[in-house]
Amino acid sequence: MSLYIRRPPVDPDFTATQALTQREALRLLDAATEHSLRAQTLVDLLLSTGLRISEALSIRESDISEGRLLITRKGGKKSAVYLPEHTLRNLRELTQTTGREVENLENKRVSALVFITRTGKPWQRSNVDGLLRTLALKAGIRKTVSAHVLRHTHATLALEMGVALHHLQDSLGHKDPRTTRRYDHARSRLENSSARTVGSIFE
Repeated sequence: MSLYIRRPPVDPDFTATQALTQREALRLLDAATEHSLRAQTLVDLLLSTGLRISEALSIRESDISEGRLLITRKGGKKSAVYLPEHTLRNLRELTQTTGREVENLENKRVSALVFITRTGKPWQRSNVDGLLRTLALKAGIRKTVSAHVLRHTHATLALEMGVALHHLQDSLGHKDPRTTRRYDHARSRLENSSARTVGSIFE
């Protein structure tokens, strides 16, 4: 006789990931700045753009340009994301490039990865998360901090600052808007209900 165990229902809007507050995010960036230029650049990049760690670690020098960054999304699709000026400065300083080098590259030549170890090997996600835990401890942050937490933090702060959900969906590279809604921690507040806005018309 076969026994079937019914799985408990899963709330598609639920996420156990705890985002950092704006103050915590700034403290983490300060700790990263004190640690090294590489740490500062990566933390700034993840917080400012919300990139997946896989997207960030695959960036090459030729992907960097003024105002935008070319990344490889899930499935191998290339996509351009907005690059803040301060993040561009960090990337240029880290890679010791100006942007003009790309013009001189041969078509078949692949430019160097941006995030590498001291020995020149590609930086691994496990090493990044280990560094982030160290930085969080130094910054006095008790939450478990990982690269995904920084992506979650970017999304949460974006929504809190009024970025439209569909714009955030595009920025994060989500195919399903329900995935993006998980970051909207304010959606359950009654004061954010559409009834509060539309109902005021009929007072």
